[in-house]
Amino acid sequence: MAEAQEQFVEFVIDDRTVQGRMGDSVLRTALDHGIAIPYYCWHPGMSVVASCRLCLVEMDDFDAKSGDLRRVPRLVPSCSTPVKRGIRVYTQTEKVKASRAAVMEHLLLNHPLDCPVCDQAGECWLQDYDYWHGSAHSRMIDPKTKQPKKDVGEHILLYADRCILCSRCVRFCREVSGGSEVAIVNRGHRCEIDVHPGCSLEDKMSGNVADICPVGAFLDKEFLFRERVWYLQSAASVCSGCASGCTIWVDYRDEKIGRFRPRYNPEVNGYWMCDDGRYLWKQVYRDDRLMGFEFVEEGERRAVKWDRVAEVLAERLREFVEGHGRGRLAAVLSPMMDCETIYLAATMVRSMDPEAVLVGGPEPRAERNEVFRSGFTINAEKAPNGRGLRMILEKLGGPRMTVEALRSALAEGRIDGLWISGGYFDDTIDRTFGFVEKPGLLAVHDTYASSLSERADVVLPMTVWVEREGSFINAKNLVQPFRRAVIPPMGLVQDGQWLAAMVGQTGVYRASVVRKELAKLLDGFEAYEPPKLAKGIH
Repeated sequence: MAEAQEQFVEFVIDDRTVQGRMGDSVLRTALDHGIAIPYYCWHPGMSVVASCRLCLVEMDDFDAKSGDLRRVPRLVPSCSTPVKRGIRVYTQTEKVKASRAAVMEHLLLNHPLDCPVCDQAGECWLQDYDYWHGSAHSRMIDPKTKQPKKDVGEHILLYADRCILCSRCVRFCREVSGGSEVAIVNRGHRCEIDVHPGCSLEDKMSGNVADICPVGAFLDKEFLFRERVWYLQSAASVCSGCASGCTIWVDYRDEKIGRFRPRYNPEVNGYWMCDDGRYLWKQVYRDDRLMGFEFVEEGERRAVKWDRVAEVLAERLREFVEGHGRGRLAAVLSPMMDCETIYLAATMVRSMDPEAVLVGGPEPRAERNEVFRSGFTINAEKAPNGRGLRMILEKLGGPRMTVEALRSALAEGRIDGLWISGGYFDDTIDRTFGFVEKPGLLAVHDTYASSLSERADVVLPMTVWVEREGSFINAKNLVQPFRRAVIPPMGLVQDGQWLAAMVGQTGVYRASVVRKELAKLLDGFEAYEPPKLAKGIH
C-alpha cells in the first residue's frame, strides 16, 4: 500500500491541488487534470525535446541550500519538468502569457496565409493557439520566405513553408518507424524539414506523419481537399487489415467515409496505425461489390428484398435438408466476419441441419510479422478474427472439418450443399474454392463478386465491417467491439439483421445482445475498451 501511495505526489497548479504520477511531466499531469497548457513538440508516444517553448510555465521549487519554496528565476518547459511533491506551477501569469505571445509571433513570421485552402484548417493548433495566445496584428513587413510543395512519398505531400520545426516527424521516423527519412536540414533561420536526398517516405507507417503534424506541413494525398474536418463525424472502430486489430477512428460525412485515423490503445497499437489499414476504406467503394440478394429459381436468377431474405433462405435450406438428408450440408465461415455474425451463421445453419459440418475458412498469411523500431507490429495473419472463429467453432462442437477435408468430401459425394462466407479483400475465395463444381446447393455469402458467386444458387451480400457492428478477437486475445460507422448501400443491411431473424430474434439487430450469448459460450469473452486520452492530448 505504501508503494502505491509513493507512485503519486501532490503539488499545485494555479491554486489547484493535483496528483501526479512519479516520472510524469508537469505538462502530462496538467492535461490529465483538464488544465490546458499549449504545446507543439511534445507527444506522449515519443521522446521529449522541449524545442517549441510554447509550454513554458512559472514554477516555485525548493531551494537546494535553504530548502525554502522559491520562485524559479526563469520559465521552465512543462513538458520536460518532472512533477515533484510540494511544487507550485503557474500557467497564466503575465510573464507566461508574454512568452507564449512571443513564441507565436516568431512561428508566424514566415507562415503563409493558407488557412482558407489548407487541409489542416479546423484541426490546426497554429490557428487555435494564435487565437488564444497570439496577437491580432503582425509586425512583419518583409516578404515571407516561400518554399515549394514537395512530393515526399506515395501518400504524403510536404508544404515546408507551413512547418514550425517541432521535429515530431523527425522523431517519429527515428523512434517509431525506424526509417529516419525525415530530418531538419540547414542551420539557423534557414532550417527546414526535408527528406534525405534519394529518400522518400515509403514505409508502411508514413501516414502517421500527417496525423502528428500540428500545422499541415505534412498532408495525406488521399484526404487532400476531400472534406473539411468540421463536417466529419467519428465512429470508434477496429482495423480489419490483420490480426493485430488496431483501434481506429472512422471519420465520415453523409454516410461516406473520409479517412481512417489511429485511436489510442496502449494494449495494441499505441498511437499509431499502418498504411495498409489506413487506406482500407477504399475497399468500401470497390466497383465489384455485390449489391443485392439473389436466388436462382427455375433456372432464373431473381432479386429478393432484404426483409424477405430470412424467409426465402430458410425455405431453400429446409428443402435441401429434406431432399438430401442430414449431414450433407457444410458451412464455411470466414475469419473476416465478426464474432457475432460467425455465431449467428453457425447457429442458423445448425438450426436447419443439426448435423451440418462447420468449416473454418482460409486465413491469409504473409511470410512473417513486420515489426518496427517501436515494437509496432503488422501481423502476418491477414484476417482480423481468426482467433474468434476458431474459438467459436470449437465451443459449438459438432461435425467439423478443414478446407482440405472439405475438398475430399465434395469429391467423394459426402457433401452436397455448400455455404461459403467470404469478405476477403483479395482473391482468396476464388483461389481456395475455384475447384468447387456445382453441388446440390451453393450459397455464397460474400462482399465482392467472384467466379463462385456467378454460379451460386444463392447470393448473399456481406457488408464491410464499417457498415456493421460487432467484435473481433485479435492476436492478443482481446475482444474488441466496434460500432457501425456508415449505413450499407441501398438494399443491404447488417448481416446480423437477417441471420438473427432466421434464429428467431426479431426487431432491430443489436450486436451487444448476441455478445451476451457469446459470453455464456466462451470463457473470458469480455469486451475490451481502450482508455481515452486526456483532453488536450493530440
